[in-house]
Amino acid sequence: MDVKTFISDQNINIMADNGKIIAGQINISKEFFHRRINDKDYTCWYFNRLFVSSEFRNQGYAKILLSELIKILNQKQIILWLDINPYGNLNYEQLEKLYMKYGFKKYDFGYVWMP
Repeated sequence: MDVKTFISDQNINIMADNGKIIAGQINISKEFFHRRINDKDYTCWYFNRLFVSSEFRNQGYAKILLSELIKILNQKQIILWLDINPYGNLNYEQLEKLYMKYGFKKYDFGYVWMP
């Protein structure tokens, strides 16, 4: 498995492949407005998507992608928020459990990860 990361001032894209094709990816982008978290305003990035192709699910790709994302967020001191929108095999509760396992906390406007 190979992981490739593309980072710009406005976007981060992490892709994992099996040596032949892309098996999964994460995309985040910088937001241009503030989020109020615990009575403070923060500039956040938005978690656009985590996707693992159906033939590669349950093989650890999501774990690898999320671990790489958390490493980058820590290095760059990025605050990240997401809305959970189930569209694959996992339901809302399963996705919530997954993201909270990686340190996301629930707020009234979504879920936030802070370094």
